[in-house]
Amino acid sequence: EPSSAAMEQRLSPPPAGRRSASAPLRRAASVVLCAAGLAGGSVAVFSSVGMIDLNLSSSRLVDAVQLRRRASEALPDGGCFVTPSVAAPPEIKPVFAASYPGSGARMTWNLIEALTGIVTGDDWNSNGWGKKVVSVKTHYPHAHGRKLDWEDEIERAFVVVRNPIKAIPSFHNFLYEFQNKLENHSLRAPVNEWIRWRDHAFSGELREWRKHLEYYTTRFSPENRLVVPYEDLTSEETGPRVSKEMVRFFGQGPGVTPIAEESAPCVWGTVVNYQSGKQYNPRRPLDKSIQYVGSYPIWPGSKRRGDKERPLTQAQINE
Repeated sequence: EPSSAAMEQRLSPPPAGRRSASAPLRRAASVVLCAAGLAGGSVAVFSSVGMIDLNLSSSRLVDAVQLRRRASEALPDGGCFVTPSVAAPPEIKPVFAASYPGSGARMTWNLIEALTGIVTGDDWNSNGWGKKVVSVKTHYPHAHGRKLDWEDEIERAFVVVRNPIKAIPSFHNFLYEFQNKLENHSLRAPVNEWIRWRDHAFSGELREWRKHLEYYTTRFSPENRLVVPYEDLTSEETGPRVSKEMVRFFGQGPGVTPIAEESAPCVWGTVVNYQSGKQYNPRRPLDKSIQYVGSYPIWPGSKRRGDKERPLTQAQINE
């Protein structure tokens, strides 16, 4: 996680007299482009929050992996069943999963694991897997991200871009929760707190938002990046299509055998659109041969309570 010093820096007003440059706001870009390898015996399998122990014979391990692959595809009733991700094979080459803070990074982490079946990581190496992951979640070059010592080894990037008018207030909610020692994704900041922070921080964060997008679209060529608007990823109309593009993109990497493309929309509905109540994960028990530590491996999204109003001045809208 980011250091407390970095967090506090984001909460503090800038020195008196500092002024922010402005430039026209631009809409988020549209989509630009668009595990095996397990040995027999005792295997450590990881989800996004913890370790799962599989003490299986070679034949039972194959059965378990097949179960996961079958379960990650559409079921006859139109639903699907997503189980914990497995350890990455030796030949894996991680992809950046990049976004400005407040742009659905946790949701994206879960969706990538569900589509690929392989554990993901982040730039703080919070789960200890380092390079042995299918993707590395990062906010870099934002201050709440971290530059990897081995970033030159990463050749491709999946980038989620959210409208800054929504992303920046979401980031402020995160800061407010941290400052007040609240659970993440539990409470929106009061409107007066947003206005106080907005008036000294909005212009600077808008520059950071632009810098983040420019960093990945400049560093990675079109054939080596997939840029997805957050609004498309979360929309019932376009989200299923985006999930198929993600399957194709991640499936190009060595050691990655994602779910069948036609099953991706069902997994998208389970991970992203679960609140609609329309379908998807029937939440059946895992096979008896699979024992895991922790909660059910489909994590709910934000449950923030509080006023959603986040007013901006006309000058800020025009930046």
